[in-house]
Amino acid sequence: MDIRQLRYFITIVEQNNNVTQAAKVLNISQPPLSQQLKSLEDQLGIMLFERHGKKLVLTLPGKLLYQRSLALLDHYNDTIMEVQDAKEGLKGVLSIGVSGFYSYMLPEKIKRFHEIYPQVTFRIIQSDANRLHSLLEQGEIEIAIVNLPMAVNQTKFSMAHLSNIGFSLFLPKNSIWQIGNDTIHFKDIENIPLILSKREEGKGGSYDAILEECRKFGFTPKIVAESNDPQSVFSLVDAGLGATIMPDYMLDFLNIGTLTSLKITDTTLFNETALLWSKNRYVPKLIEQFLFLFDEYQSVEKDEKETK
Repeated sequence: MDIRQLRYFITIVEQNNNVTQAAKVLNISQPPLSQQLKSLEDQLGIMLFERHGKKLVLTLPGKLLYQRSLALLDHYNDTIMEVQDAKEGLKGVLSIGVSGFYSYMLPEKIKRFHEIYPQVTFRIIQSDANRLHSLLEQGEIEIAIVNLPMAVNQTKFSMAHLSNIGFSLFLPKNSIWQIGNDTIHFKDIENIPLILSKREEGKGGSYDAILEECRKFGFTPKIVAESNDPQSVFSLVDAGLGATIMPDYMLDFLNIGTLTSLKITDTTLFNETALLWSKNRYVPKLIEQFLFLFDEYQSVEKDEKETK
């Protein structure tokens, strides 16, 4: 039994026990794959699948082998990464997923890291938090920076809460909705048309939090447009369509001189962001060093080491 046979076996299981489909995924013909499966069964002296006509059903020993094979393959891959780290030092491609508002704060971290490790390049994926969670599970990205609230699989991922930031109302300068000062009460937003940022997939995030806050204050917001892209939201605000509710720092990063912001003084609304990475696995030095840019990561790492 070798790693290749285990990879083949895992692929068959993950393709709904379909050898033909697994062969396509592995880019090999079906007869050699069937032969490898039979060879694995012969070596172990057990049936991994029961054959019901053309359909394969995983046996109890097959289910056990599948679970252990996943763990063995993870350990094998982690070992390769650890050895390569020791040999090559810090270089390669770092894949980072970022959602919503934090995408405007990430460039500063990347610039700082690149100055220290110039051989590292970056692959940045911007999407909503739920999709990034899926990409992290699939191994498509190594780090995710997501907006909360959202359901996080904390058996698979470690999570560090980043700073909480309050919200402001952003609107065009000299707007008819601006009362003349730098603050606004949440109830006064009731009659102002709003353009809100909304996740592409699933529920949660600032959109649902804003709707819930409106309910607490006894009104239904006048939403005239929604977008999953904060830049598009601000473009619509700049065009005079309405106002938007965003984290306080957004205007500084966007540098739109025709907009202004009013601090919302009487709300518990805040933007909470979290840093996610794989748990209970070897973290390559490349990823670890980037995570060390976040003070919050260092606290979580220390706590996890103390509990082991």
